[in-house]
Amino acid sequence: MVDLNLEVDWEHLQRPGPRPAYVHEDEVRELLAFHPSDCKPTLVADALYRNYGPLLAYIGGKPTVFTSKDHNFLPGEIAEKQLIIINNSRQEVAADCEWAFDTGQPRSGTVQVTVPPGDQKRLPLKLELPANLASMTCPPKTVPV
Repeated sequence: MVDLNLEVDWEHLQRPGPRPAYVHEDEVRELLAFHPSDCKPTLVADALYRNYGPLLAYIGGKPTVFTSKDHNFLPGEIAEKQLIIINNSRQEVAADCEWAFDTGQPRSGTVQVTVPPGDQKRLPLKLELPANLASMTCPPKTVPV
């Protein structure tokens, strides 16, 4: 290590004014600067990026309680859900919606909706399950880690 014998004004070190200059400015800037690899999004941030885009569409609960978590239905019951499309952009969006119920007798439907900027559309879905419907299980959902 080379002693450069630099003068330091210790009495005025903590006072307002210009910042001190480093002898090897480029090397110090490289050490102190943020690098893109330092700023990786967390899992929560990734979820926010996916869900807070300009357009969001998801399957909600029944129209009276869109946050309901009822996923299990018995034969003969009426399954109610709704497609919810939220336009968080500054432009009108035309959406082609498509759905299918697989109950042994597949039922499906399509509809095209136009959602104005800053608005949402809710499309109710209602299916009366056959009384002789066999019990079915769905594979568990996996969440990427």
